[in-house]
Amino acid sequence: PRVLIAVGSAVFVFVLTLVAIGARTREPISDEYLARAAPDGGGNNVVNVILVDFRAFDTMGEIVVLVVAALGVAAVVRANRSGTDDGTHDAVAADALPVSSLGADAPAQEQGDPS
Repeated sequence: PRVLIAVGSAVFVFVLTLVAIGARTREPISDEYLARAAPDGGGNNVVNVILVDFRAFDTMGEIVVLVVAALGVAAVVRANRSGTDDGTHDAVAADALPVSSLGADAPAQEQGDPS
């Protein structure tokens, strides 16, 4: 049954793609980019002209997202490396459980055991 569903889905997507390609009524926008790259962008490398001139704000937004993600990763790494002045790490609270012990296979605590 899984193979039949997979093959059926692939055939459906393939036919849908063929119909979508055949339904195109206008010239693709890429022809306009190629025609305007040198006169409007002043460059011979079409990819650079598109990224820097025609889609500059979009490219800037993507760069901002990457920078924010990098800052987030750096903050997490720095938080995990925080230590005391003597080079040792802060002690973990005595009642803290490791993440692996939070699963279903963790031993249950007895009612009278405060630890």
